[in-house]
Amino acid sequence: MLHDKKTEQLCRQVYRRLALAFGDFDDPLLQGLSVDSVQPELGGGALVVTVCLPPGAAASDEAQLLTRLDSVAGRLRSEVAAAISRKRTPRLAFRVASDAYPDNF
Repeated sequence: MLHDKKTEQLCRQVYRRLALAFGDFDDPLLQGLSVDSVQPELGGGALVVTVCLPPGAAASDEAQLLTRLDSVAGRLRSEVAAAISRKRTPRLAFRVASDAYPDNF
């Protein structure tokens, strides 16, 4: 999918900021997250952030992780707002990378 340079730059900025922000949480599940990618949502004003579960996490932790991400989405969005120079901060939508589980092959 082709994106303009500003959108690509925004995705890179959000990627870097979120990668740092996850390390600031006291929650071990959030703290161990790694950002796999940040892509614009098709037809929307959101960015889709794909994360990978920390090493040793079970596939069953995915639902719990998404719930925790929803609960801290406001804080993460504030972190992103501070790191980018845009009038509007995009909404963040999270998903867990399905290939993060070695038993899914």
